[in-house]
Amino acid sequence: MGIQSLEFSFQIEESGTGMALARGKVVMVAYDPEGEHSIPIPPAWREKINLFEKREERNDTT
Repeated sequence: MGIQSLEFSFQIEESGTGMALARGKVVMVAYDPEGEHSIPIPPAWREKINLFEKREERNDTT
């Protein structure tokens, strides 16, 4: 996670075998539509994303 952007990586898997069918990566930018410019990721978003990421890490190891 950067100052103004987030990078999401994802994978689509076959449900029966878990075989990877597609992988991708997307960069999303926090944006102020009224000011029409990028903005720093709001602290509330950053906190929620960090909590989610930590929960995902715990699920990957169990």
